[in-house]
Amino acid sequence: MYFTGDLSVDPAAMTKFKRVKPTKAFGKLFYYLTIGAAGTKKEVETFTAVSVLQSLNVAMRDVGVDNIVRLARDAEDIYLDTEGRKGDLREAMEAFESHAKSGGATDFELLQLVLEHEDEHLKYLIDVRIRRQHLPGEYPISVHLNGVMKDFRVDPATGTAQQVKGALGKVFASQDAYNGFVAGHKKHFDGFVERLREAMSAAMDVDDVVHSSKRSLVRPKSKKGSVSDITHDYEDTRLGPLHAGYPGFDEYFFYSLVWSEMCFEHNIRIQDTTIVDEGGHAMLDVGSDGFDGGASDTLDPDSTFQAPAGEDISYHDGHGFESEFNDANLLGSTTSDSDTSSGGGWLDAFSSDSGGDSGGDSGSDSGGDSGGSSCGSSCGGCGGGD
Repeated sequence: MYFTGDLSVDPAAMTKFKRVKPTKAFGKLFYYLTIGAAGTKKEVETFTAVSVLQSLNVAMRDVGVDNIVRLARDAEDIYLDTEGRKGDLREAMEAFESHAKSGGATDFELLQLVLEHEDEHLKYLIDVRIRRQHLPGEYPISVHLNGVMKDFRVDPATGTAQQVKGALGKVFASQDAYNGFVAGHKKHFDGFVERLREAMSAAMDVDDVVHSSKRSLVRPKSKKGSVSDITHDYEDTRLGPLHAGYPGFDEYFFYSLVWSEMCFEHNIRIQDTTIVDEGGHAMLDVGSDGFDGGASDTLDPDSTFQAPAGEDISYHDGHGFESEFNDANLLGSTTSDSDTSSGGGWLDAFSSDSGGDSGGDSGSDSGGDSGGSSCGSSCGGCGGGD
């Protein structure tokens, strides 16, 4: 069990967003992303994207988040913190400068900034993405975050599933104990998501930041005995940041691979939860009625997956149990979660807007209103074509 949140900005709502002069650090990023593009559409679009990224960074700092894990362009790591450095924005931007000076590519379709944060109850990974193009139904400006409970961290070298089970005993003592514990941590997570939503709204001058949160329960293919049994898929961009294998998180995440086994052994009723495979792909959504976790092999990692008995359960494809789902005819007419057709370029509207000027260098100031997006797709504000 861990928590998942999503925050997205619809370009149609960005009628008040002003592209502002990049700070020294973000000015470097803009400069190296636009080498050789002075006065072009690309320069103006990049100015907007960097301005958005800078505003999101301001929002993060407003809620106390300043620890960068990763800066990437088009899935290529420019900066990856393997040491848990605090306040490392400067180091991340210097890494991008070094990358550019050494001849590395600087054009982009996706800018990605991953940050980490923790408070007294939860440890968070936050994945910020700005896409030049986007899929239908996908927001081009998005923040995806995961929160894991700090109570059950194990030593990454010596921690075992039995140790985690011992620590989880109080949680699984009864259904009421389980419900109260999970609800309390979910409320805490939701509070952080709401503070971040408010900070994003203020930093970007956007009233409507689309946001949601949910409980995520991992159903492994097999029992996991220790931290070393965790597998990652660093390249699968659909996944939440928790499943990418960023340094220092496996010892916090490990308990979640034992959680479903405990639900099975203690007949815990599962409600209002998304069950995911060990890679983070959604398998099924469970509603408020839910199902008894011990009444079938749905959550037993020692057994072949079995569909639970319940009326408010919906199934997904595109995960590690898809063959079992197909054998049981669970998917029906379900469509794939991955539409690869292009939704369009939301930055077009900003590049044609005369209200802002990128100025051609890292010290420029747009000073103008973006005027909003006009590309009109299913994201709400754009996607009507390239």
